[in-house]
Amino acid sequence: MNDKQFCVLWGEALSYADRDGFISDAALSSIWGDAEDAQISADRLRELGRLWDAANMPVRRIRDHLGLTQAEFAQRYLIPMRTLQRWEKDGTCPDCTRLLLLQVTGLYSR
Repeated sequence: MNDKQFCVLWGEALSYADRDGFISDAALSSIWGDAEDAQISADRLRELGRLWDAANMPVRRIRDHLGLTQAEFAQRYLIPMRTLQRWEKDGTCPDCTRLLLLQVTGLYSR
């Protein structure tokens, strides 16, 4: 998946509440440039599932995966404690920041 495809699909993944619906729609999207009757690879489906999971993973789950307290997580990633608390409480962490946290923690890679 190239950068342009990733950017479009990341945005779409954020707008889908249903993982399977996203995977199905994205796999068949014209973004891939496939012929209409082209076979969809298992790798594409798997990658789309990983992308949806990452796009919809809250900061709290990233922190929990690392086994860190809020204070430890905030200190490690230089995030003000009140900001981290707000992100976890109301889910307002910017998508780009969450993606960077996912990548730096090893929870998502492209």
